[in-house]
Amino acid sequence: MIERLSYSFEEDIYHNLPEHLATQEFGQLQGLFDNLEAWTAHPTGGDARIREFAFAGRYLIATDDRVRASLGFMLDFRNERNRPTTPLYAINHWLRTTQHHLRDRADYAELSTTAEGWAEGIQELLNNKWNHDAYDSDLALREVQTNVPARYKGPQLILALYGNRFDRPINYLDIGTSIGAGAKGLMTNKLEKDIRVVIPVPGDVPNSAKANLEESLPLTTHINRLLGSPLEFGPSAAVDIMGVQDTGQGKWIKSCFYPSEIAENTDAIKDFDELTQESVPNLILSTLDFTDNDGVDDFIKVKSPVEKYDVITILTMLHQLREDEVASVLANAKKALAPDGLIIVQDFARTNPKAANGLEFPEKWHPYSYRSILIDPGSGSDDPVELLWWQSGRCREVIIAPSATFFAARPSLENNNLKYGV
Repeated sequence: MIERLSYSFEEDIYHNLPEHLATQEFGQLQGLFDNLEAWTAHPTGGDARIREFAFAGRYLIATDDRVRASLGFMLDFRNERNRPTTPLYAINHWLRTTQHHLRDRADYAELSTTAEGWAEGIQELLNNKWNHDAYDSDLALREVQTNVPARYKGPQLILALYGNRFDRPINYLDIGTSIGAGAKGLMTNKLEKDIRVVIPVPGDVPNSAKANLEESLPLTTHINRLLGSPLEFGPSAAVDIMGVQDTGQGKWIKSCFYPSEIAENTDAIKDFDELTQESVPNLILSTLDFTDNDGVDDFIKVKSPVEKYDVITILTMLHQLREDEVASVLANAKKALAPDGLIIVQDFARTNPKAANGLEFPEKWHPYSYRSILIDPGSGSDDPVELLWWQSGRCREVIIAPSATFFAARPSLENNNLKYGV
């Protein structure tokens, strides 16, 4: 049995690290260790299999020098490419890479239920040189792809609430699209209508995991009815830094789902498969690094179906980037935006006027820390504004943010009846 929480990084691990890790990467490797401990108490999405991976990860960092070397290689390689990573991103990437290499095993559903299973699976990978090299390569070169279709319910809801902003088919650009499944779901109105709207009970503030919340049935009914109203799209594009038309990319992206979703082949996986195969004639897919100013300019001039876009979405990618890269993505998005256009950022983020780019990305995630944020330059302000707080990145339960006061048709609850304000 793996002893669950008996390891001290300082006492049991640091003094046994290879010299280069002990001197250069101590902080980051300890950061991985500490973030794994946080997962043992609060695994992402409440997934019990992630909790077991976290126990296994702590055990392997403590006991297996091959694992320490692989993680050190990942951190060194990314630093050398000037793409340093946060500890939280690193453990997410480690989990996804491990799933990518283990999920085709017939016993994956069983092994992923225990820390021992995860640990044995990783050690078996490292015992084979070819598998070990492929594992290290994926740790170094791939990026977490997290834009599952369910997340696009946020932009769909915002566009529905904005009602009459656009009197024309929407020219849409999705930045960080993975391979376009979510963008296709939004454009074809094939996303689930299953949002549950919650409001704080009197006296509570909904910004902590301890908030007391209750469902607003009128708001839930209204919001899901809005999601049922199809949007009309004109020529649109979806881009990603990874190969959007690479057949192997689909397998990698599915490895970025929660372990339980993979093991149980849930509707989330089935929806992804169906939407990946969906044909959307007015949507082009293109490989593009949106931090590359020249590359973006060339795309707009040569490949883009339009010069300006009405709506630009940037989902679950900015928290992975450096501060200067976030600035580049947002600046390039604004260059590609129509005068009355909207930029929707959805991420583990919150607004802060004192932070760079008006956004900060907390390393500790908690319920309702995944948020839909609007940038509306045509309103006279570039300041990002929080609109929706999601209980998790699967976008099933939401709080309408207190700052969401300027929806075109903002629903509010008064005497259990829906009222509308402009």
